[in-house]
Amino acid sequence: MVSDDAAAKPLGTVKGNISFENVSFHYGKTGGVIEDLNLHIKPGEKIGLVGRSGAGKSTVINLLLRFYDCADGRILIDGQDIAMVTQDSLRANIGVVTHGYLATASLGAREHPYTTAPMRLR
Repeated sequence: MVSDDAAAKPLGTVKGNISFENVSFHYGKTGGVIEDLNLHIKPGEKIGLVGRSGAGKSTVINLLLRFYDCADGRILIDGQDIAMVTQDSLRANIGVVTHGYLATASLGAREHPYTTAPMRLR
């Protein structure tokens, strides 16, 4: 369970810069899942996370929402380390839309693995 740091403060004014800096996460294992992720999302930019089942798409979102803490690295919103802001203020400022989609007949009308998109700060 993730707890707020004793010195955590509410997330300040949000413009929308999101940075994952050398983020690693392993669900308590010694390796795997996410290794040394570097990603910068600019204000207003929409991204889609696409990949096979188990590739870490949902884990990236769960780390951003601080359902888990990073094993290494940090996540910043407008320069504010999310490990040092209250979870309530963080989650009140993030909107996530998740969806699955049905592939076209050329793929045999199989259901495509779930994707997550877009992500936007309010």
